[in-house]
Formats: sequence, structure tokens, C-alpha cells
Amino acid sequence: MKLWAISDLHLGIDVNRRALERVAARPEDWLILAGDIGDCAADLALAFEILAPRFARLIWVPGNHELWTEPRTPGAPRGAERYEALVELARRHGVTTPEDPYPRWPGPGPETVIAPLLLLYDYSVRPAEVSRAGRTL
Repeated sequence: MKLWAISDLHLGIDVNRRALERVAARPEDWLILAGDIGDCAADLALAFEILAPRFARLIWVPGNHELWTEPRTPGAPRGAERYEALVELARRHGVTTPEDPYPRWPGPGPETVIAPLLLLYDYSVRPAEVSRAGRTL
């Protein structure tokens, strides 16, 4: 039993979607999807549909790409409503979210709790050369 983590799949890119389809099943292992899986709910749903059946447990931590509302999707949910819709999507696939009780890792090693936290960017904690706007000075 192993704990895996992956991020930045960016499934809106065709080559990345094809690579996802080739991920081997690891039915005893857990996988953390650590953000930026895709830019839309359909990308996230695809990841859940492919990966949830291949792992004993799938844990999702949203990234900024999941939370963006694209201008090309007028009327799409925004802000907290968008986040709540994505949490519901994850739950329909049996995926653990930041809103669920934190799971305890049953594998080897010390007792460990997996905490998939939703954290927003805060440019007040930054190197001096990075402005509050997030651009290099």
C-alpha cells in the first residue's frame, strides 16, 4: 500500500488527457490530486471517472485552475458556489475533499492524517522582489 500525489494535470491539454488514460490501476494505493487538474468541471469529472476506480482512495485538493471562472463560460457558478459545486462533483465520485473528515492513512509508517486543505493565495507572504500584485518588480 502506497500513498501517491500528483498535481498540475491540466487536462484541457490533449496530450495530458491521453497520459491520464494510461495511469495504471493501483487498487491498494491512495492518490492525492493536488490541484490544477483542469480549468473546468468537465476536466475534473474526467479525472475522477478515470482515477477513482483505479485507486483505493482518491483525495482532491483544489488548485487555482479549478476555482477560476472562465470568461468563455458565462453564467457558470463563481466563488463559493463554484467551489461547492466541485465538492459535490467529487462526492458523486466518492472522492475525499477538504470539506470531508480528514482520512487516516492506514498504510505503513506512523499514524498519519491526510488534510486536503483549501488555501488561497496570499501575497503578503512573499519575497521582497515580488509585488503584492504577484509580478516581479
